[in-house]
Amino acid sequence: MNTLEYAKRYIAVGVNVLPIQPAGSKAPAEEFGTWGHLQNRMMTIDEVPQWFGNGNGVAAIGGAISGHLVDFDFDDALIFERWKELIVELLGQDFWDRLLIVRTPRPGFTVINPLPFWCWALTEVGDGKESEIRRTRRAGIHHAR
Repeated sequence: MNTLEYAKRYIAVGVNVLPIQPAGSKAPAEEFGTWGHLQNRMMTIDEVPQWFGNGNGVAAIGGAISGHLVDFDFDDALIFERWKELIVELLGQDFWDRLLIVRTPRPGFTVINPLPFWCWALTEVGDGKESEIRRTRRAGIHHAR
């Protein structure tokens, strides 16, 4: 599957996308410019061929625009394994099995998933101070090749 097909699939499931430079860069494609507007507006399926049929990489944009998509990056496999043990212990193997886990080139892992409603809703009733979860909800990008 090429990046054009990946971008279409992301959009089909409600994940906004950003064209990134080829060859492993996380930066937006030079001809695309800034990407802040995509935190508030979904790229349309009609726009996809213009940006992804030319060798650009595809990045998933996190945050509210993509159903509160978050990603957790682990550059250390040992820390990832410890985190996995904790998640399985607290939330169960079934929960773990539903996570999208991508091996990254560092080597490491990225876990990509929508933040469950109960997690982000909890931040709305706190004492008004910004929490780790609230910071996680802010738009960010996850790249794929």
